[in-house]
Amino acid sequence: MTGGAREEGAYVREPRQERSRRTLDAIVRAARDLLEEHAFDDLTVDRIVERAGSSKGSFYARFPDKRSLLRFLAEDEFGRILDEWSRFLAPERWSDASLETFASTLVERLVRIYRERGAETRAFIREMRTGEDEAIRERGARLNRHVHDRVVALAERWREDIDHPEPRLAAGLGLVAVAAAARSAILYEEEGSNPGAVDDATLARELTRMYLLYLGADPV
Repeated sequence: MTGGAREEGAYVREPRQERSRRTLDAIVRAARDLLEEHAFDDLTVDRIVERAGSSKGSFYARFPDKRSLLRFLAEDEFGRILDEWSRFLAPERWSDASLETFASTLVERLVRIYRERGAETRAFIREMRTGEDEAIRERGARLNRHVHDRVVALAERWREDIDHPEPRLAAGLGLVAVAAAARSAILYEEEGSNPGAVDDATLARELTRMYLLYLGADPV
């Protein structure tokens, strides 16, 4: 089920009956499927409801407009990713891990997320950068801050292994750098505009080296 609690200023009319929930799920699944094939700006309500086997009336009974659907998708996706990152970056998970293990696992996760969620991620990133939707921008910024702050806090346990003069700064900026590189490599590759594309294992390995070298740690 794609529903759930929404922030103030709801942009979807939550269904109360099972049939209405199934219709909402069908519309959301159709939009996600279509985002694998088209940019969000190219999607139309007609195309979405045709894929969903629904109607425009059913769509507008749940969403005021197409952009409200994007907000719904973003809220649902950002909430899911936030929960996953919280579990991944829980301090007890890394109590016996080395800095190298943490860095490689972190980068591999970034690469996998961008690969598996490329189409939706592309739509949300475009909206965060150039769109007018403050709700999506703020939600994305909160997610980024959450991950950044957790990574920086975890890096404190490996302070003796980090030769950079400002370990917390390096942990945070290094994360920004490798995340941007992974995002660009994968999303541009999928758009056909990355002539230097490599396989995901190679990308993760080399970005891990970049991160560790910036921290001042010797990659294994």
